This record gives sequence, structure tokens and C-alpha cells, in this order.
Amino acid sequence: MNIISKELKEENIKTKNIDDGNDKVHVELVGLSKKYGEHYAVKNLNLKIKKGSFTCLLGPSGCGKTTTLRMISGFVNPTEGDVIISGVSQKDIPPHKRSTSMVFQEYALFPHMTVRDNISYGLKLKRISEMELKKRVDYILEFMNLTSMADRFPKFLSGGQQQRVALARSLVMEPEVLLMDEPLSNLDAKLRVKLRSELKEIQQRLGITTIYVTHDQEEALSISDYIAILDEGILQQFDSPWELYFNPKNKFVADFVGLNNFIPVKVEKVEKNYIAVKVADKTLKVENRYLVSNIKENMILSIRPESIKLNPPEETDNLIKGRVKVHNFLGSVVRYWVDIGAGSQDIIVDDHDPYRKSILSGEVNLKFESFGIKLFD
Repeated sequence: MNIISKELKEENIKTKNIDDGNDKVHVELVGLSKKYGEHYAVKNLNLKIKKGSFTCLLGPSGCGKTTTLRMISGFVNPTEGDVIISGVSQKDIPPHKRSTSMVFQEYALFPHMTVRDNISYGLKLKRISEMELKKRVDYILEFMNLTSMADRFPKFLSGGQQQRVALARSLVMEPEVLLMDEPLSNLDAKLRVKLRSELKEIQQRLGITTIYVTHDQEEALSISDYIAILDEGILQQFDSPWELYFNPKNKFVADFVGLNNFIPVKVEKVEKNYIAVKVADKTLKVENRYLVSNIKENMILSIRPESIKLNPPEETDNLIKGRVKVHNFLGSVVRYWVDIGAGSQDIIVDDHDPYRKSILSGEVNLKFESFGIKLFD
């Protein structure tokens, strides 16, 4: 990637999208493992990351996502396996010679240097000509909307501005792969939402392969083309945000990504198009196409809060009676906790009905929609 080229400036006008037929694998992790003593921080991780895609490594604290990122960058040596970038093994290649650049959680800007000097620092170490250095830095300052701040010191910048400087410092090195380790975690919630949109826009304009670590599910869903979910160093699922949310492969993924209800059920009948399950003394018919193939008598039904309708009009099938215990008004949605009896946990229901005039209370009917339902062993 040549950020300063005239061709790229013209290309930046057009938004690039990974679905434009580009299926080329850019970064491949092959049996990647990292072991500390007897403990595996990452175990036998296999991933193929497409060129120009935005991929998130997502999971709870200690799941191995940052360790994975540092193995890609070269700051941590794998115990087993390999990192392959553009078909080239990265074994024995030090971090400063890899075609990657890292944006850290702590921006690590030099406090005694101006914005311009911070951005140009890495280029000076590469000993490129002064003319080339100035050309690159001027371009990236303009591209990142930092030109007016070029002579400021970091202490005079907001958190969002510092984040943009840290990103500019990485981009000016013209890496093949951009690595980001929770770069927005130190910012307040509203600024995070704004900046993550900016990050996605910049990534699309440059078409740069980006691997991004976060523990924030909403952040990952909103900016990713693909998400790899890790737990205890083991890959649980690698898929698009849509597939992860609506078609989780196991209960961990269903529980970790977004809100979900988990209800013990008894399978009564399995037909070609539906499965009949017993929920709180009520038999429900659930479409078979959303469910697992290995059906047993006792299973766990998961259903998203938005897949449950409150007091649906003129509905008779798949209705369960319950009683509202608690509600939270969240502006665009009212979230209810409903007791359906039979010793089951309270059901979380998100009501998005814009025409409902008041908060519901007391007895309600719940309609379980087939979309968003899964069965797990």
C-alpha cells in the first residue's frame, strides 16, 4: 500500500468493500499456540483472514486475543504453529521487519514531541529522505484531519485526537496489515461510538487488512466484516457478525454475543419442518431449519429478547403466559423480565413497539418467534 500515491488518493474517493469479489487470504494462522508453563494462552488457532477485511478477535478477558495479536506482530513468539502474511512465513522475522503496524491500547505518544514529530518518528528510524518523509507525513496529517494540530503536543489533545495521532503514526508506515489492541477502551462511551465509525470508514477507504482486539460485543458487531470468538485460548466460531448473532455454533457463543434467554425444554416430537418442545407446561412448535441436527430429549432452548413478542394481536400458536416482574425503559426499547413459572428463570423481552402507549404490567402473553431460536445440548 502506498498511502501517498496519486492513485490511492483517487481510489480513496471510492469506498472499498471486502465483498467486491476479493476472497484472497492475506493473513493465515496455522496451528498457532502459545504456552506459558503448563497453561495454553492460545491453543491450535487456525484462521484465514481475507485481504482488505476488518476482523475482530473477541472474547472475555484472558481468552488469548491480545496474545494472538502480539504473535502476529512478532512481539510474542509462538510455542507452536506459524503466522503467514501474503504467503510468507513470519518465523524468525522481528517485529520491525514485518509488514504490520500496531496501535496499542495506551497510545504511547511521546509527550515531548509534537503531533508531526510523533507521526514521523518511525519513518526517521527507517532513514528515508527528508523529502519523502515530509511528503508522507503531510499527506497522512491531511488524510486524518490533523493538519491544524501538527505542532501541538499530546497533552493539548483530547483522547479522540490522541487516538487519531496513534493511528496516523501506524498508517504512515504503510503496513500491509494494521493491528489494533483495544484502541478505544480508554475513551468515554459516546466518543467510542463516534470513533469506531471513523475507524471503519478509514479502513474501508484504504482497503487495509485490519485485525482488531476487543472485549466489547457491540463494538465488534458494528465494525467487523468477520469476528473470531475465543474462549480460554480456543477458537469457538469464526463468522460474519450476522451468523454469530443468529446462528451461534454453541452455547458459549450464544451467551457471549448479545443478550439471550436459555430455557430448559423437553423435546416431544421431531418432524421434518418443526420440533415440538415443552416450555413451562406449554408445547411450542419451532421451525427445524434454525436448530441443531443432534436432537436429544432434554435440551436448552435459546431465544433472543427481540424474538419474543408481547401480547401479540390475534395470535393463538406458540403463546406462553407470564407475569411482568421488572421493566427498564431504555428509550428506543422497553426491556421486561417476565416470570413464566415452572421454576424457569425470568425471560428477558425487548419491546420495540412504537405504538404502545404505556408500560405493561401484570399478566402478559409471550409469542416465541422461530427466528432467533436455537437448541443446544
